[in-house]
Amino acid sequence: SMFSDLFDIQEVNLSYNSIKFIDMHTFFGFTYLTNLDLRSNLMNTIPTYFFGNVSDASSRNIIDLRDNRIEQIDTHAFSKLR
Repeated sequence: SMFSDLFDIQEVNLSYNSIKFIDMHTFFGFTYLTNLDLRSNLMNTIPTYFFGNVSDASSRNIIDLRDNRIEQIDTHAFSKLR
């Protein structure tokens, strides 16, 4: 992923960026990510296995997707989250 050298990041704030789509591999290897802020973007779909490639998805605490244009959440998009 584009962030492959930043695997120990705990917080990512991508709010208010007009993001329409995030590839399912974007957060690959983010073992320590506990706060992911994607609010107020233009996302309309959450793809299958969106967080499925994260090394330890159970460590994630907060995912903020409010104020997007989400119309579809694909099967298993959040299946690795607890």
